[in-house]
Amino acid sequence: MSTQSYDNTVILDMQIAGGKTTMIDYNGKVMKVFSAEEKVKVTEETHNTFASLSMFSSFVQYNFDDGPLPVQAGKNWYLYDKSGILVQDFGNRFYSLTKPSEGIYRVYEPIEGKNGSYMLYYIDRFGKELFSGNKFWEATSFKNNIAFAQMRDKNGEWVKLDAKNTAITPVDPALSSKIYN
Repeated sequence: MSTQSYDNTVILDMQIAGGKTTMIDYNGKVMKVFSAEEKVKVTEETHNTFASLSMFSSFVQYNFDDGPLPVQAGKNWYLYDKSGILVQDFGNRFYSLTKPSEGIYRVYEPIEGKNGSYMLYYIDRFGKELFSGNKFWEATSFKNNIAFAQMRDKNGEWVKLDAKNTAITPVDPALSSKIYN
């Protein structure tokens, strides 16, 4: 019988309606209290949300095995480690930064002159662009070092991204319509 380790996992007490988020380790120690302006981004993991006795907050598990915690303050983005220490300051370089999958973050940047349109690309925890800086219209999270993305070009082809080998491989056009369906 295997025992699950919580060494790299924290609980985020996320207060509703613009409140503060508190990061608590599994021993109950408060690691960091984020201000109301610092928006912790973990919404993609709603299955890790569990009930709160308070109707004014929710609790979310965050595992640092995938990478540091993305936090937005104003238009600036930051990454924090499990001790609540700032490990990366990206400034206002991105519009949005997703929760990491396998240490890789999806970045959204607005397209100039196209209000409400964004291009995506992938970065590591240090902000280094991956896959030769290729930009995409759509992109999935990584699972087992593989993700799928729609190239940002006139053809909009779907490709398979291999994080381990940093390779981009075209996807059979017959399959590309099924990626998001």
